Amino acid sequence: MIALGRICWDRGQTDAAIEHYRAVLTEARDAGVAPWVCLHHFTLPGWFTELGEGAFCDDRARSYHWARHVAFCAEAFGDLVFGWKPINEPFGYAALSYQLGVLPPGLKGWALPVQELPNQQRDVARAKALLQKAGYTGRVSMKLRNIVGFPALAAAVPVIVDNLKEAGVDVAVETVDGGVWIKDWIVPQSPPTMNEWGGFVDPDQALHRHFHSPPGGKDFRRWKNAQADELLDIGRTTLDRAKRKEVYDRVQRLMAEDPITIPLYSPDLLYVMQKGVSGFQPHPTGFYYGLRFASLER
Repeated sequence: MIALGRICWDRGQTDAAIEHYRAVLTEARDAGVAPWVCLHHFTLPGWFTELGEGAFCDDRARSYHWARHVAFCAEAFGDLVFGWKPINEPFGYAALSYQLGVLPPGLKGWALPVQELPNQQRDVARAKALLQKAGYTGRVSMKLRNIVGFPALAAAVPVIVDNLKEAGVDVAVETVDGGVWIKDWIVPQSPPTMNEWGGFVDPDQALHRHFHSPPGGKDFRRWKNAQADELLDIGRTTLDRAKRKEVYDRVQRLMAEDPITIPLYSPDLLYVMQKGVSGFQPHPTGFYYGLRFASLER
């Protein structure tokens, strides 16, 4: 990769950087390697990101500064380069920025407040009445599957068992290895099961594959809800955030009205750091992407 921030052709050309790149390319050529060079691999200088609307979102940054960078590299290194790669993993940028939120702009704020969703209050009397209405006149037996190696799920299971017992449901808990769980989940033929998932910021990524009927999705929970399928498809037809928010609000309400899955909690993520750690930023996915900003001071 030839970094725009090191070349800085219009902000005091860095001869040392040019000499370094030429030395590396020359050594590669002498060793019989035909190098392909990437012009942009994740790093951009601060001044480029601060132009106008910011980096490649800004017309002048794209049409002038970036074009000059490409032309300069072709002139300075073209005799040593076999081929050029303008941007590394363009899909990766889109996915990491607009889906996972690892790179800016991260997307969040899609969830409806729990107060706006139906069936969110604990109501033992109603639960018993619904069981009676469904034809279960006595106590009901069910199996609940858990996965080895997930302590947070294991801690939640006794609470679920006790609550269901109060409503007239006797739960037999089975704990299986991850391989067994995954096999039955994918088929799908899993009994009611504990599950832990996350790391999604865009609702399409979080919902479409998991809840849309085949062949569009996997519908791991065997929901087979035509209305949900229609809404999840509509969510893919526009980039307008307000319109998408309305669609996914409806999906969340539908999931609460016809609960094929029951979200129990989103754990509080508590980070404990030594005094010498600075710059760490918790990420909304729960992953440790914030470490990219962290540093140690001694």
